[in-house]
Amino acid sequence: MRRYGFSDIAIQEEAGGFYLTAVLDGKTKVRERLLALDAERYQKGDLPMEHLLGKYCTYMLK
Repeated sequence: MRRYGFSDIAIQEEAGGFYLTAVLDGKTKVRERLLALDAERYQKGDLPMEHLLGKYCTYMLK
């Protein structure tokens, strides 16, 4: 899956927290901690991946 230059996009749970992981432009690894509410809404299908990328990763885009 590739969106906005991001690939290998995933949501991971680690040590009680949720993280959005991805690769930007095929070279830069991204790991952003998500709010628990956003992770829960994503898992329920109420929050699409595009919105998570927009909220947590927009600052990385050129």
